[in-house]
Amino acid sequence: MLVEEMGKYGDRADHDQRILVDEEDKHSWPTVALAPDGSIAVANRLTWGGGPLSARQIEQYQLQPWIDEGLGHLLVVGERTIVAPAHRGSPAVHRLSAEPTKVMTDHDVRIIFGACEPHLLSLYISMGQMPYAKKNINSDEAGFLVPMVTFMPDADALRGESTRKTALDGSPALPDCVVNVVTGHGTVTSLVTAPPAATSSQYVGPSTNSS
Repeated sequence: MLVEEMGKYGDRADHDQRILVDEEDKHSWPTVALAPDGSIAVANRLTWGGGPLSARQIEQYQLQPWIDEGLGHLLVVGERTIVAPAHRGSPAVHRLSAEPTKVMTDHDVRIIFGACEPHLLSLYISMGQMPYAKKNINSDEAGFLVPMVTFMPDADALRGESTRKTALDGSPALPDCVVNVVTGHGTVTSLVTAPPAATSSQYVGPSTNSS
């Protein structure tokens, strides 16, 4: 579906066997949400930051600051999301995004990175995801995407987890990367995320700043 319907990753796909295989697949976790009849409704791939992230993932999702703050083992990168035609518009994609899998729980994953097309921004914000990056993704293979992040169960779960453990008052500190997200220092200003006083004068929608 990613190749034939969405027109992405055609250069790297095996068109004869109709499969798409990336270097990240060999050290990533396939994740699925099943329909009541047992068929796959939604699938994606998660790459754990405590294992090998590719140079492409670190660059596209701007992960180096998060790694430098000692948060690599707490994060995953979610990519290659595919929704079966019969389940498009259903809650299936919400289920895949909102419910941690056993392997995520076992690895204490608390940060999920992903990206969405601009027209899906409101959907993903409604699911608790937030734009966070200083620049958007713009590549020939992936197209134009807005990097998004989710904290599980919330940002407070990351207090005291960075290399700077405590705030000046001695309380567990939020990592600087997390503070930047929750204070709105991302690429997108949205009616959903911006303070009410700011929405009357600020641009609403994806910025043109891209990589």
